[in-house]
Amino acid sequence: MTNSPSYSATSPSKRVCSALLIDDDVDYANLVKQVLAKHGFFIEHLTSLNDIESTLARTNFELVLLDLHLGPGKSGLSALPIIYRKWPQIPIYILTSDSSVDSAVEAIKLGANGYVEKTNGIKHLKNFLLRKHANEPSQLNMATGENSLGMVGTSKAFREVLKQVKVMADVQSNVLITGESGTGKELLARALHLHSKRQGPFQAVNCAAIPENLLESELFGHKKGAFTDAVTDRVGLFESTQNGTVFLDEIGEMPKSLQVKLLRVLQEKEVRRVGASQSIQINCRFVAATNLDLKQQVTEKKFREDLYYRLTVLQIGFPPLRERRDDIPLLVEEFLRRFNQCYSKSVRIPGPEVMSRLMSYHWPGNIRELQNIIERGVVLADNSTLNLTNIFETVASSPKNPAAYEYFDLPLSEARQAFERQYIEELLRKVKGNVSKAAKVAQCHRIELYRMGKRLGVSLKDLANDSEPQ
Repeated sequence: MTNSPSYSATSPSKRVCSALLIDDDVDYANLVKQVLAKHGFFIEHLTSLNDIESTLARTNFELVLLDLHLGPGKSGLSALPIIYRKWPQIPIYILTSDSSVDSAVEAIKLGANGYVEKTNGIKHLKNFLLRKHANEPSQLNMATGENSLGMVGTSKAFREVLKQVKVMADVQSNVLITGESGTGKELLARALHLHSKRQGPFQAVNCAAIPENLLESELFGHKKGAFTDAVTDRVGLFESTQNGTVFLDEIGEMPKSLQVKLLRVLQEKEVRRVGASQSIQINCRFVAATNLDLKQQVTEKKFREDLYYRLTVLQIGFPPLRERRDDIPLLVEEFLRRFNQCYSKSVRIPGPEVMSRLMSYHWPGNIRELQNIIERGVVLADNSTLNLTNIFETVASSPKNPAAYEYFDLPLSEARQAFERQYIEELLRKVKGNVSKAAKVAQCHRIELYRMGKRLGVSLKDLANDSEPQ
């Protein structure tokens, strides 16, 4: 059964796109057509899958909205292989209820481009489609886990993190964000800031990337003449972040000599520039992050216990990507959209084979690694399809890289160290011992690489010498 198409009430020049809606709920479909027509959508409606092939064959639809449940015993999933095989260029968005989110994620693995929860209302569907097909700016939506910061997800683990952000955003208390490298801890810190009422800036500093002798000046500022190169007064990060948020990344790497000074800042809310005789009151919130076990650091006397408790008034643990695998299809879609736009390409969502590989991989580098391989896949794609060899080129081509499953035979701490050691060794060999180039590839400061090497028992100097031409 085919209902009459609803044409846009706007002028043709304002039409956004044509869409095929497949939903057995006629009242819902009529409401969708009425609302979307005001925004320039042409909607054709089917109540079943009976005429789907003939309808798609005669009309150049720009997207398909497919309800997962089309009556008792009838699933929209059965239509996905047909649409994906014959019309791979048409984006497919799944309409689902809260109770069928898992099925929607399964649909994305089978070729769908995304999904919308019907229970969020027609307005949510409208905004979703306008964002996807009219390039309207994305607004932060904590319910769906999509936002302008690139934080995307609907998994249970991710939703729990978003709930914590909503609770902790608009309070003064310090927050410690824990999680492995590459999980997106800085994005989470920015989300805390943007959801607060603070009008000041968000300023981040990597405590592991700046030499100890410069870090104090960076944070506290200095007076002219305080040391040899202090030719002018300098305002420090703490002082310049009035009514804002200071993000201290890799706080576990902060030198102990500065930890005691940071403790005083947290306690007294005042700073004293290097070489100054008077303190300055500050009003900023502190959010710190680490991929280390700070409790263990305290036990080993590498981190001050009093500072640890000052920082952990509130705490958020950001789960690694392997613990939120259901978010991978959505993240792949987001990264594809971003890099397609960046490189003027039109690479589409990968098919079941590639997506299955992405879902089963253990992602030691977390979201940063996923982002990097999708970018590589888009750059190297010679058509509209992601190539499995291209996106896993680094993993597949390294003869010393163990199979993914070998890491699972180790305790988590040992597996992480094994990967980091292998990563730094292979990276130095790849860049022929050039530490500066290695730091650029790793997107960190060269000092951070030296510290990592020291922690793992890897000599960067020896690796650099081994890589020099004989």
